[in-house]
Amino acid sequence: MYRTPGWTNVLDAGAIDPAVPVYRLEKGVFDMWAEPDVAIEAVGTGEKVARDAFFMELEARGVTEVTVIGVAADYCVRWAIEGLVARGFTVDVPQGLTRGIARPIAQVIAEDFADAPVRLEPAA
Repeated sequence: MYRTPGWTNVLDAGAIDPAVPVYRLEKGVFDMWAEPDVAIEAVGTGEKVARDAFFMELEARGVTEVTVIGVAADYCVRWAIEGLVARGFTVDVPQGLTRGIARPIAQVIAEDFADAPVRLEPAA
């Protein structure tokens, strides 16, 4: 259930080099681009920025690559990738941190993003 102990992010922010920025996006629908008022939150500080402003700022700073992980590779992750590619980003997807419902992420990338700047990082 939403906002219960089982809902909390299982990411141990302390296990990630502090020099690596980590953000999360909380949404109410599968497609992260469908809701107009979604915000991106910095893990650790809790600072929030409107989704579109966040990605425009990345682009303005010269960031061209993003990494996407998640559940529902064939739904949520797929739509995230699609929107990022449409906004000019190259997307890396760690296979070991992404799971599908009907299709695994490798199949999603092969079938839906064959000619797109999307890279599947092999599982460790």
